[in-house]
Amino acid sequence: MNRRDFVFASASLAAIALPGAARAAKPCPPPQVSLSGGSSASTTCPTVTGVRSFSTSFDVAESPISENGAWVHRATAWKTVRTTGGHAGPADNVGAHFDDCYAHVTGFPPNQQVEATIYKSGEMGGETELLLRVTDTGTSVSCYECLFNVGGSVDIVRWNGPLDDFTYIGNVIFTPFPFDGDKIRARIVGQSIEFYYIPKGTSTPQLMATATDNSSGKLTSGDPGIGFFQRSPGSLDYGFKDFSATGL
Repeated sequence: MNRRDFVFASASLAAIALPGAARAAKPCPPPQVSLSGGSSASTTCPTVTGVRSFSTSFDVAESPISENGAWVHRATAWKTVRTTGGHAGPADNVGAHFDDCYAHVTGFPPNQQVEATIYKSGEMGGETELLLRVTDTGTSVSCYECLFNVGGSVDIVRWNGPLDDFTYIGNVIFTPFPFDGDKIRARIVGQSIEFYYIPKGTSTPQLMATATDNSSGKLTSGDPGIGFFQRSPGSLDYGFKDFSATGL
């Protein structure tokens, strides 16, 4: 079944926040150094692009998620992400449209990898989404969505900007049934996307789906994020226990 067909039931809320962000850079020497005998010499320092990374275990309750401004949500027609009880999840059920709950961090290069641990409290449906190359304005959201429904469904979808405008691009290899504590990982390099499942207690990623987007609508920049999709009256008690993103 496709992500857009799921309508499930249960009850609750999910999510919380505190981040860790870092850039690594090699320190440079001073522009001039003194030499023996009283002379001096100029030094050079190559431009080093720091590796952008971010991680959080959602330790603070917020709606919408902010974590001191680390998370962004600009599009007013889409729903927001909430954190509570050490988990991030949907702040609300989506409406008649495909107005997923979403948020993203900023400052990442186009090649990026994201990973999250699934929080699942017995409900039988609801999408968790790892987002790649998110760009949003007040009226549009573009990104690659790697979806994993906690009831068992996998796909990769491109959001094209306007509300309800999306394109399935995924090549699904297998669809595992997720459990609480399992991890999912998505990465994009160039225009190729890989989407992985990592069962709890293991460290070996299992490839669930791939996509290569060289179409005229391809996305070439943007930032990583998270999203959720659950129609009413489906439970909101699911989401992510943690999240990390790294520039590649």
